[in-house]
Amino acid sequence: MQVGFKENDVVYTPYGYGVLASIGPREYIEPKEEVVQPSTEPERSDSGDKGRTDEEFEIRMRRARDQQARAEAVATSNEGAIAQPSTTTVILATVNLKWGGIVHLEERLLTKKIKFSVKTFFGTRKRFDFELDISTTVTQLKQLITEAAGEYSKSICNLRLLYPMGAVTELNVGGNSLEAYRIPDGANLLLLVQTIFAWDPSHKGSGIKLSNNNLTANKNGDVDYQTALGSVGFSSGRHYWELKIDKFVDEEDLFVGVARRNINLNMRPNDTKNFWGYMPLCGKKISPDGELLDYGFSCKTQDIVGVLLEFKQGIGTLSFYKNGAKCGTAYSNLTGTLYPAISMYYGEVQITLDPKAQQPLS
Repeated sequence: MQVGFKENDVVYTPYGYGVLASIGPREYIEPKEEVVQPSTEPERSDSGDKGRTDEEFEIRMRRARDQQARAEAVATSNEGAIAQPSTTTVILATVNLKWGGIVHLEERLLTKKIKFSVKTFFGTRKRFDFELDISTTVTQLKQLITEAAGEYSKSICNLRLLYPMGAVTELNVGGNSLEAYRIPDGANLLLLVQTIFAWDPSHKGSGIKLSNNNLTANKNGDVDYQTALGSVGFSSGRHYWELKIDKFVDEEDLFVGVARRNINLNMRPNDTKNFWGYMPLCGKKISPDGELLDYGFSCKTQDIVGVLLEFKQGIGTLSFYKNGAKCGTAYSNLTGTLYPAISMYYGEVQITLDPKAQQPLS
């Protein structure tokens, strides 16, 4: 039920958000409609009155004039009543709009609630519809979305709410309200999430040692390539994670990317046909036939490698970043469930995973 309004209330109108400057009853005079009476006098027609005498036509004319006179007499007797215009009382408001305009409109066109939808980009894509007070904060809205997501919300570590109208606006967690971001009635918001995961102790080569809650992976020795997989696989949605290069010996020591669950963990990645990856130490990627192609930028110790895996209608693309700079799309037309993956080679190699890194907008 709509609550009452008072001066200085923040309201939503068909023209956008504004502050109520004044509100009160006003008398509205209904315009008087003038009804044009059709003439009742018959017109003489050569074809219609053919064969009729002038006397018969005169009789019809007198009857028509008598009917017109009686109608005018009735109108004259009621002239005092119909001469008064009708009035209606309405509640009229004046609103100072946020964008600088002023508008006068009826109270029924004011509201403190808006309807909008939120489309999710995780798991099975969903749409949540809301009708909320314009004072609802972004923090409160994200809590409502988390509750609507149900069991899946337990694996969510970060929510990013976007309003993609013109320039993309990110709605940050905090006390800012829907009104503060000027979210209009009927808006479509987008929700990007990141899923908590670490390296999986049960899916790694025996030479890889995990520490730091399974976020840091270290391989030290002369054993050939060994692979470690993430604890969560993805087949839909948009996912991003970052890796800090802690140590390495040679430029071929590290592969970063995604892999199938059934990959051979003790084989060179480009020989498995189940690994799609980037060699950040020398700026190359694995081609479909296992060859190495130039791609991206070369990295060094302490650089951050970002991995973006995005699915649209079941088809995935894989892109990489160096210290926030996008290297471009490395792979497209990926299908099925893919797991975050690293593969390490000779000497001592170490990387640290950050699954909570902020997702890039593009």
